[in-house]
Amino acid sequence: FSKERKERRKGIGKTGIYLKFRKELNLTDEQIKKLENINVDYEKNSIRKDADMKILRMDLGESLRKDKPNYAVVREKIKKISDIQLESKLKMIEAMEESEKVLTKEQHDKLLQLKESKKERHQKMEIGEEK
Repeated sequence: FSKERKERRKGIGKTGIYLKFRKELNLTDEQIKKLENINVDYEKNSIRKDADMKILRMDLGESLRKDKPNYAVVREKIKKISDIQLESKLKMIEAMEESEKVLTKEQHDKLLQLKESKKERHQKMEIGEEK
């Protein structure tokens, strides 16, 4: 699987982390529902964009295999692929921004504590392994 597909399966960026720590963050049912909706909407959009890019890449390949490719058409297909990739990245950032707004300040603070605690445990394990 591509890195992007793996991201989608577990939840995009911060949304996946928030849902993973739902109990520790004391997320309400409403917050969970909002985060899941953000994730599903992003995933649907991403699947559509992936399909569009695959088709464009197939079309691009066909155009290039012609005896006399029309390079204006080739450039246009490459531009469309690039535009879709950019749009996909911007949608990911938009979804991450939306998901950040779902949490309260206290929940964001708690998440920072959880990350710091995990980082400290990881460092202690590495130090223990070096002995």
